[in-house]
Amino acid sequence: MHRTAGPVRLPSGFKTLAVLACLALAWACPAMAQQTKGATVKSGEVKPLQSETLPTAPPAKATETAQPAPAKGQDMAPPMDSSKEMSTTVKEPADFNECVRVALVQSPMLVKSALEIETKRLDVQDAWGTFIPTISINTTYWFRMPTKTDGTTDKPYTISFSTSQWNPILAGFDVKAKNQMTNIAVLGHLKVIGEGLKRLASDFLQLSAMQEQKEVVKKKQELAKQNLEFFKTRLGMGQATQLDIRIAETRIQMTKAEDDKVNSMRAMVMDDIKFILGVPFTNKLDLDVAAAKKQILGKFSPADVTDEKVRAYSFDLRIQEYEKNLQKMNIGLSYVKLLPTFGFTFQTVDAFNNTSTSSNKSGFPFYPGINISMPLDYWTRGREIARQYKKMDQVYAGARAKEFELMVSVQKAMSDYQATTADFTLANSKMELNKLQDEQTEYRYKTGQVDFDKYVTDRNEFYEARQKMILEQTKRDVALLTLKHLTGDLQGQYVDVAAWEK
Repeated sequence: MHRTAGPVRLPSGFKTLAVLACLALAWACPAMAQQTKGATVKSGEVKPLQSETLPTAPPAKATETAQPAPAKGQDMAPPMDSSKEMSTTVKEPADFNECVRVALVQSPMLVKSALEIETKRLDVQDAWGTFIPTISINTTYWFRMPTKTDGTTDKPYTISFSTSQWNPILAGFDVKAKNQMTNIAVLGHLKVIGEGLKRLASDFLQLSAMQEQKEVVKKKQELAKQNLEFFKTRLGMGQATQLDIRIAETRIQMTKAEDDKVNSMRAMVMDDIKFILGVPFTNKLDLDVAAAKKQILGKFSPADVTDEKVRAYSFDLRIQEYEKNLQKMNIGLSYVKLLPTFGFTFQTVDAFNNTSTSSNKSGFPFYPGINISMPLDYWTRGREIARQYKKMDQVYAGARAKEFELMVSVQKAMSDYQATTADFTLANSKMELNKLQDEQTEYRYKTGQVDFDKYVTDRNEFYEARQKMILEQTKRDVALLTLKHLTGDLQGQYVDVAAWEK
């Protein structure tokens, strides 16, 4: 920055003003820096989540809560924009729809991605600020000045205002790039929501299966107790041995261990649901899983899975499109960096460099100036342009790989569904066969054709076949859930994705 020299006659109060300005700047700059730092920490402050407290919501705009889908005939609401901490009460007994509502409001799984959106939006605001160049004030005061030949001295201070280097085209590119990065953060947040809904739905399907398993185990326990009473009666009549009693008691212990296993697995699933909902693990949670399968799967079938739906819903592919746009901007930016940048300055006369002999007692005491910075390292800038084109090729290659991986995952999910459907059909057929054999054995036992031990054995085989059928049915339902998740139909029931992207 070149300083312009020239005589100027300023009022006598300017000397005092310059001294006070120097002292004020020396005192205020550290204070303002500390205040700005404190304000920054306060505005971005996030309280850590406690292990036994409900998680707090992210700051405003980052905590836009995805809303459950309304009833038919109503428009799906866009995400809410709230600056208050979000929390809600679980209405018990809670079905799947109620748990989705609670999870979308206060789930700790969504906090990190929601804060990422807020961070990117702050970056956009900073990018808009680059359209206004940073203005700096500089002042110098000399305690001793040389005396001129005419016996006078110049004013012992210099004040100047200057701006940073400024390029509005570069600022425009920065704003567009930051907006694209915000959209990527939004899609990342929606992806987390989709994964959370799938995880919650899988837990509900498992709870529904465990409830059926527990009913079968209860019947097996009742049968084992009847078997023990039968042999105790026969032991009193001298028609059984202690070994028969021990075998009957062992069967009771087996059914009790099986019941404990089901309870333990249910407790693990319940803890996972509490985590997804943001409910403390010590709290009791009453769930209604009777209609879970209908609420989750509805009328969805593998025929609803199409390549177009899968590609349109895939957040990875949509993020790749934004990555392509970002890389195109980087190529344009590499060309923009060849343009010059500008700076502006307003300054008083520098007393030590003042060689003018003219005097000016009136008029504007500051002299404007402009500086232009033009890069001449075209060889380096040219290599940067070529590098950005190579990165563009990498982005396109990554997008093709993502699309291929998506199609592979869909084919794998379809194969898993077909395999689990075959296993379920086989298990269901075996259960029907065991059921018929059990009915036949029961009839023969009542007519005295077979003994009670044969009746207990066939009944146990029927119960075990039913448990196997329930297990295979759950695997099939989870495989169908995966297909529904890949097509976006599961998330589309509760979240208006289009409103989020806008």
